[in-house]
Amino acid sequence: MYVSSLKINNYRKFGRNDNTIGFVEAKSNNAKHNIVASSTTLVIGKNNSGKTTVTKALELMVSDSEVINGHDFNYNYAKKILSRHFSGNYDETPKLKFEIEIIFDNSEGDFTGVLGAFVDIKTALMNENKKAKVTVEYKIKDMSSYHEKVEELISSRKGEDSDDHITFRRYLEIISALKFKRVITNNVGRVVDKVLPKNLIDLRVISSAKNIHDKKLLTRSFNKIIKFMYENNDVDYKNILGLVGSNNESLTLSIKNKHQTGVQSVLSKIISDKKIGLDLRSDLTFEKLMSDLVIYEHKDGAHMVPEGQFGLGYASLISILGEIIDYANQGLNKIKQSRIRILCIEEPEVFMHPQMQINFVRHIQEALLAIFELAEKSIDSIKTQLLVTTHSSHILNSIIHGSGTLDDINYIHLKNGDAASLLLKDDEISDTPIEKEQFTFIKKHIKHQVPELFFSDAIILVEGITEERVLNYYIESNTILSRMHISVFRIDGAHGKVYASLTSKLLIPTLIITDIDYCKDKSSIIENPLVDSGDNDESNQISEIKEGTITTNATLKHFFNSDIISNYHGYYQNNNVMVVFQKDSVSIRGGSDPISYYATSFEEAVILENYNNHLLHEVLNSVLGKSFRDILNNSTDGVVLAHNSSKIQNLLAKKKSDFSNLMIYLLVTKNTDKPELPAYIKAGLNWLAKELNNSGADDVFLP
Repeated sequence: MYVSSLKINNYRKFGRNDNTIGFVEAKSNNAKHNIVASSTTLVIGKNNSGKTTVTKALELMVSDSEVINGHDFNYNYAKKILSRHFSGNYDETPKLKFEIEIIFDNSEGDFTGVLGAFVDIKTALMNENKKAKVTVEYKIKDMSSYHEKVEELISSRKGEDSDDHITFRRYLEIISALKFKRVITNNVGRVVDKVLPKNLIDLRVISSAKNIHDKKLLTRSFNKIIKFMYENNDVDYKNILGLVGSNNESLTLSIKNKHQTGVQSVLSKIISDKKIGLDLRSDLTFEKLMSDLVIYEHKDGAHMVPEGQFGLGYASLISILGEIIDYANQGLNKIKQSRIRILCIEEPEVFMHPQMQINFVRHIQEALLAIFELAEKSIDSIKTQLLVTTHSSHILNSIIHGSGTLDDINYIHLKNGDAASLLLKDDEISDTPIEKEQFTFIKKHIKHQVPELFFSDAIILVEGITEERVLNYYIESNTILSRMHISVFRIDGAHGKVYASLTSKLLIPTLIITDIDYCKDKSSIIENPLVDSGDNDESNQISEIKEGTITTNATLKHFFNSDIISNYHGYYQNNNVMVVFQKDSVSIRGGSDPISYYATSFEEAVILENYNNHLLHEVLNSVLGKSFRDILNNSTDGVVLAHNSSKIQNLLAKKKSDFSNLMIYLLVTKNTDKPELPAYIKAGLNWLAKELNNSGADDVFLP
């Protein structure tokens, strides 16, 4: 039995829509390789997106408190209610609502006693999974007092709008001063007043930053581990209890012999009643021994160093491990669960360096395996649901690769001013067998790119190393785009559509920059005396795209649903995805009539756009050497480069890394005219800026 979902209505960041958090069951079917990753519910999102609201909602539900603050209500929700009150409408008043769905998986640990009133009988009779729905609402206790105070507020703010910040602040103060009542109902809306959420859910929340500066944090954490190992080994446990008992006897005897007579004589001077005496004895217990009397030091070379000087990252990791073990130990030996156990870990990445974050799940998994093996227990016996909130791409990466799936990751993002939860499913991102294979490749082999998608303001997908490095430079140099977190990923062209499926689901603006990849035809080749084609037909320039010419680019074929280039009447753009490519020719001066060439790669497009640029000449001369000088043939007219752009890009095919590195170096160090980006790249970046609503002008890169 496990919690399958939590719906948060109008609490803090969450409003009325997109407010359901999905949970992974305590023992996942995918737990063969990594039970921690496979059994962990992830809540991810950027800073201030609403992740903490999830744990705070759980804490409020299972607490005894009915104290509600005005700031506990979603601001947009509260403002709408206040606006209606200003219009004389009191049909709706502020209330919080939480809905928990619990699924019975017919395991031995299921308990139905206290949940009987919440079970959905209809689904149970239909032989589906037995479910229980628990709804917890916080309503205003004294409605007349609320109406009175709101009327006073409206009267005092005559002439002011309900959106006025002073009016709204005073409204929240009114709510904070009110008393609320908690109302618990089942799936048919019947009030169940004999069962509290804390009787259903055993919740513990670990906040990594909370106790990190406790000088005995490691001691307490290791003692929890030692305590667990003793309590799960009968022989060792009896031995330590015997040792505690014998020490108590020895200490008691020593104290009595040396001090009881003296202390009693002092007492007799104060109290004359001879019937009153005292008995001094030792009160050492196993619990006291485990909590206070064992200290931890770490070894630094030949020296023993106190735990207060241990690294904060490792201290945090050990603390989290100790809490997991301590919490799991409470229910380890119980055959029947009395409550559903949920352990929340808030932002475990705090104080951890990136490498430790990457290995976070592996560290926890291996440590748990080792400890449970020593205690002769199976790690499968942990009957606890884990929930982790994080904005670390490294921890997200470790969960994805530990579980092998994006299923049930809760992506929290802002939507219309409220937090919105998107529950990811692999099947919704890739539904065909081929797409599933490509998506598996993305998850398994591009280890640090998929997680970063979730935390970016925008995504640019490119095919080559030159585009990746050069675009990053131009974005960082732009005063508008550099303010945003734009991630540039280098991918194979065939995988662009799978990435786009994911980013479309995440509603992240995504620019795909790809090559047109058309099949060359003899009729599209132009002969020009300035072109040094040699014996290689691949070096000939492309001046015309013949009707019926097709592309081999899988991304273009996917988005345009055609491989015929003449059907591509413009760049592809739909919702938050745009695809740009070398659709237009570049006009070159030379001879009596202007001539145009089509670029076949990013490198060639840069050459055609900047054939007279001195910095580009310097890069090509350094990277290609004699081959470049032979093409120029002592000419000082840069147009020769344009007429040989296809040949130059072929020469660069195996030197793209050198080309991009030197170009970035000279862009950074040289105070000279910088090469212009190709027109299709500018079009894509301008669209991206508009999607981000961050552009004061029409275009950030003028065409």
